[in-house]
Amino acid sequence: MNRRFPSSLSERERRAIEAFLERVRQVYPQRVKQMSLFGSKARGDSNADSDIDILLIVDKEDWHLRHAISNVAADVSLAHDVLIEPRVIGQARWDEMRRHRFALYENVQAEGVGLVSARPA
Repeated sequence: MNRRFPSSLSERERRAIEAFLERVRQVYPQRVKQMSLFGSKARGDSNADSDIDILLIVDKEDWHLRHAISNVAADVSLAHDVLIEPRVIGQARWDEMRRHRFALYENVQAEGVGLVSARPA
């Protein structure tokens, strides 16, 4: 799948993001509803020490899922020599953040780059 990545990302970062997305979707195809790149990598103002912030909206809050996705991020980060920082949020919490206009929600809306959205049923 061809994705539109910010031009500021290196090829290594793009490959790492693709690998992370693929592994998460293979293992949790029904749980992940949306994935977005946000933060300095999405804005294009990152530096050599910047991490790759990826928001994952999942069907419901689940610390086991959050931990498992963090492990995938760690494995991919090590394999590609980058730092992927997943932010895993349940759909109900994300909806609450939207209603109350939380800063994270506002930032993702303003600067986020959609990577995956829910597949039609």
